[in-house]
Amino acid sequence: MKAIPKLPNLGHLMILPVILWVIFGDPVQVTGRQASGERIAGNSKEATLLLKVGGVPFELVRIPAGEFLMGSGTGGGDEKPVHRVRIDKSFYMGRTEVTVRQFQAFVEAAGYKTEGEKGNWASTYAPAGFPIVPGHARHRLQPGFQQTQDDPAVCISFNDAVAFCKWLSQETGKNCRLPSEAEWEYACRAGGSQNSPLNFDEVGWHRDNSAGKTHPVGQKKPNALGLYDMHGNVWEWCLDMWHSGYEAAPTDGSPWTEAKFFEPVMRGGTFINPQWWLRSANHMRNNPGNRFSYNQGIRIVRTR
Repeated sequence: MKAIPKLPNLGHLMILPVILWVIFGDPVQVTGRQASGERIAGNSKEATLLLKVGGVPFELVRIPAGEFLMGSGTGGGDEKPVHRVRIDKSFYMGRTEVTVRQFQAFVEAAGYKTEGEKGNWASTYAPAGFPIVPGHARHRLQPGFQQTQDDPAVCISFNDAVAFCKWLSQETGKNCRLPSEAEWEYACRAGGSQNSPLNFDEVGWHRDNSAGKTHPVGQKKPNALGLYDMHGNVWEWCLDMWHSGYEAAPTDGSPWTEAKFFEPVMRGGTFINPQWWLRSANHMRNNPGNRFSYNQGIRIVRTR
């Protein structure tokens, strides 16, 4: 198995609009449509992509091409058979889950109403308070517990997530989307074969340490690629539709979209799940219109 090189934590850099800076020598001016600021830090093997859209920064990590064994022989039947997947092209993935601040930028710029707001409901884990605040100046869903602008956005349906990615694609002129299941698990494992981290407390928020709520992204340790909160905090939507097992699953990293029922897959586990649910290979499904404070969030992928 080809190992993936570790990417350094490059921190938050200042972003200049309409310029692509390659930290490989002198700054380079590029032409073409650049609706947002971009900067690539690092060399051809190790890079962090920084976007600025609507005044809000997005930080993405380059995931190199490679292959891995997807699934688990020790989990449920839905994680079998273990099969080799080859990711032929590198891609960029959000260093963190999409935050309240980042989702707010979309809602306000696009005048978008989430399905929770349009339907006047979104399910909340905490019993206190109705989850929707009609007419709120920032169109923010209230999950029933206090969140900061750096917490992961929640109460996001699959349809909301797709709309967010479409907006981000239009703003940047690049293809921004949800990850496939294979891309997600590949990035979560960071080139290794380990299904579970050595210490869930060090890398994620779960039932035993979250106090029943989300937490600001990036507070726990990142994985070897520099990705935060791949285990816990909130589930993350993927492009694939649910299948009971991986028989006939794609082996090239593409999403498995053919299915009898339209039930998108979620990955990563959430703050109310036991630690076992936060394994790299574990996956869940949900109705595309469902929006829960403890389930649905977003992590973006950007292809070249």
